[in-house]
Amino acid sequence: MQPNTKSHGINALPLSRAVLGLPFLNFLDDSGIDPARVLTVFEVDKQVISNPNIYVPSHMIGQMVDMVATMTNQQDISYFASEYQCCAPVHPSLAKQLEQNDNIGGLLSALLSHQKLQGSHFKLWAESNQHELRIYHRSALHKNSRGFDYANDYTTFLLLSVLRKHLGESWKPDYLVMENVSAPYNKVVAQTKYRKVITGQKSNYIPINYTINDVSFHLTAENEQHAIDRLKSVIDIFWQEESFSLDFVAHLFGVSERTLQRLFLEQGSSFRHYLNEKKINKSMELLRSGMNVSDVAFKLGYSDPSNFTRAMKKQINMSPTQYLKYYQAGKIAS
Repeated sequence: MQPNTKSHGINALPLSRAVLGLPFLNFLDDSGIDPARVLTVFEVDKQVISNPNIYVPSHMIGQMVDMVATMTNQQDISYFASEYQCCAPVHPSLAKQLEQNDNIGGLLSALLSHQKLQGSHFKLWAESNQHELRIYHRSALHKNSRGFDYANDYTTFLLLSVLRKHLGESWKPDYLVMENVSAPYNKVVAQTKYRKVITGQKSNYIPINYTINDVSFHLTAENEQHAIDRLKSVIDIFWQEESFSLDFVAHLFGVSERTLQRLFLEQGSSFRHYLNEKKINKSMELLRSGMNVSDVAFKLGYSDPSNFTRAMKKQINMSPTQYLKYYQAGKIAS
């Protein structure tokens, strides 16, 4: 096997940093079992796994973890592996970015914009819901593999560790949401304030309670395209908040509304257009899930269903009913 040694251009296949397998191998070693029993199966040595700049197929790490779990018969293996901080689970460049931010906004920006340094094995995004920031993550491993659950648990522990460096070592989320369908392990439950873990969901997420004054972002970037990308990423997080507005976003960035409007105008767009686009995309998702037109209109803040219908026609040249008809006939992809 020739591991990928590049940090860029890694989007074609689900890849992970090889070093993510190291804490599990160290746990195996501390349990009195030679890690070579696992490494030889994949024809790699510990030097490869210890290299912070090497990427390998994600399923390889998943299979390694599954083997270690079987050999040690330890269900809380992801927790114990996460305790090996010497293994540098966070890419050095990402770790440096995280250290330069002292609030949850900067932390989110660093995590979201540099997540590919961790590999393409999982997707990370954030959404705000009623003054609750939700940091989502999803593994690229197959759901039927045992490694899938271990990967989700390990990523949750890793993100919690990163968050505690900014929110305090004693901080715990009120609850956790997991894709895992099995009952949560004791160590997972213990990470929450109210010992509550909701399983069998579409995505994993960690909730953080916040007020608007707790969160701030920097708009400065290398060029205006990067600035507008950063602006859009923040809108993507907060647009479903009840109090969301241009003023809300300007407050988050500490700039004037005119500055934000100028950025959109220079891209041939506007804040209102981008927000409407977000609403219509979300409405199509909700319609596909089975929600009726009136409920979708209410959920997305339209004063009545007719206003929602007009907005959708303007955006995609179809009414909600027409869209559903074409989707159900297989003429429109999800």
